[in-house]
Amino acid sequence: MKQMTQAQFMRKFNEEYREEFEPSLFQRDNEEIVKSIEKVLRSCERDKYFTLKLLDFTPIYNYEEIYNTLRDHEERRKKKNDRTENMYDFINIKDTDMILIKVHWLVRHNGMERQEIDGKSIEVINPEEIIEVLIGIPRFVRGYYFRLSGNYYTTNFQIIDGSTYNNSTSSQSKVDTTTFKTIFTPIRVFRGFRDLQDINSGEMINLIEYNSIIFNTSANIMFYLLANFGFYGCCEYLDIPCVAVSSEPVTKDDFVCFEKNGVYISCPKFCLQDPMVQSFCATIYAGLGKDGTLQDVFDTRYWLKVLGMAFKNASIDKGLFILDSIDGTYDLITHDDLHLPEEDKKDIYAIMRWVCREFSLLRVKENTDISTKRIRLSDYIAHLYATKLNKGMHRISDMGRRVTLKKVIQAIYTGPMFILNNLTTMSNLVSYCDFVNDGDATQALKYTYKGISGLGEDGGSVQPIYRHVDPSNVGVVDLDASTTSDPGMTGIICPMAKMYGHSFSEYEEPNEWRKNWEPIKKKYFKGTEIPITVDNPQPYDYMKERNRIIDEELEINRIECPIEDIENPDTMIYTLSGQKMEQINAAEKPKSLFTIVEDESNLSGLGY
Repeated sequence: MKQMTQAQFMRKFNEEYREEFEPSLFQRDNEEIVKSIEKVLRSCERDKYFTLKLLDFTPIYNYEEIYNTLRDHEERRKKKNDRTENMYDFINIKDTDMILIKVHWLVRHNGMERQEIDGKSIEVINPEEIIEVLIGIPRFVRGYYFRLSGNYYTTNFQIIDGSTYNNSTSSQSKVDTTTFKTIFTPIRVFRGFRDLQDINSGEMINLIEYNSIIFNTSANIMFYLLANFGFYGCCEYLDIPCVAVSSEPVTKDDFVCFEKNGVYISCPKFCLQDPMVQSFCATIYAGLGKDGTLQDVFDTRYWLKVLGMAFKNASIDKGLFILDSIDGTYDLITHDDLHLPEEDKKDIYAIMRWVCREFSLLRVKENTDISTKRIRLSDYIAHLYATKLNKGMHRISDMGRRVTLKKVIQAIYTGPMFILNNLTTMSNLVSYCDFVNDGDATQALKYTYKGISGLGEDGGSVQPIYRHVDPSNVGVVDLDASTTSDPGMTGIICPMAKMYGHSFSEYEEPNEWRKNWEPIKKKYFKGTEIPITVDNPQPYDYMKERNRIIDEELEINRIECPIEDIENPDTMIYTLSGQKMEQINAAEKPKSLFTIVEDESNLSGLGY
């Protein structure tokens, strides 16, 4: 056997016994930034009062093609008779290394709107347009850096909560709160209580009630679910087929019954131990206004108005707008990073159900435990763009069926250099590089808790407990590396820290509600021959119902807005889906009559 040299022995020993660096901490991938931007854009797709669909997403990496594309775009954006020189006709000495993403959107108004065509103001059915948006994003150079306007900038990892955090570290909070953060907006859920009198026993029963703050407006979180699913759909979705709402009280000894406006809300006592059942009963009671009736409880339109009332506008239109906005708050980046089975994270309503169901466990979650946190780098660049889009989308959604094609286009258009111009404002995450010595490896491991959607955002103070060293930090972050000016908020990740995707551990979110609820539900079915709330043998399709209500609102818009026939101005044209087309001469018949168009493509012969 050949004897090893000392150098060979040391190499072999290190390979077998020395702990390896975590390679993912030293890798920077331009494709991750591109994918994050794409997820943000796809999260903004809509198809309600207006359609917004991403048709094409093309990254451009070639420098010459990027420059030519920007020059052509600048030329198209110039106004008529504008003699300003095109900046891309010249070589920029302080250039930026970038990737240019070319995006094509299909934008369509799903109702009618007035447009100027050939000098005439007419109403157009379903106007649409394909627009191009260019998005410039930075690319990594020299391993870990961005080069922006000729200067090099370093990028830091940001450590953020994996899903939710609670208010347990705040000494000022008097209400139990759990917050779920998406890339667009936080969703805060509060656990409150409502006292209702049981008419069977005469006792006051304290029921749990979950409220929320979304878009800076407080509302019962069940209002969102009832407005989206309706009464029967909500019972099915929450898996609580044990709440009866009727015109007669259930007077059995093993039932509780609450009354309001002659409407009786009943439930088996043993089912009332479930917090979701309590919240559902309390919400039905709270949602019944002084004029609320039994029929209203089962009418989805009523709950849309109740939701709208929470936002100071008790209308179906407002309720639909809120649902459209809440649908758009849940992004694909948050979805992919959430440690939950698909059925509990597939949409925002699944998230609401999960947060309410697991509120007690999420409420005691340790905020300072780094094992439940994750790192991000590419995502906060996408977050910068998402913030801009979200403001525009929220603004146009508020218009409901009054939205115009022009407003939608204005909301989604951004200049090609929007991200690059605003990137250096994130001083905690992207900072000017003034290194005179080689410190790349150390620089690649730097992290911060601050930044977009992080601790101390917008200059807010940071609780002292977050600056302390938590036992979970051992082996994950360097306990000795911290700035003197902002201790505990920045440092260096241990190069040997094991990463699981973007997370520091393989933790799973609490998700025990089905296992805990099943024995209670089985007892209910065993003692009741027919589930109380099931009086309709047909399955309830809530999305079909919601789309039908939207179509009705759009039809109202169409009936209220006549279309002028350019070739025959005496003819009034209207469209009602599913009806037979008939032309009526306005000079011969009353103006109140209207033409019904079955196939809107036939309007092309009338000048559309």
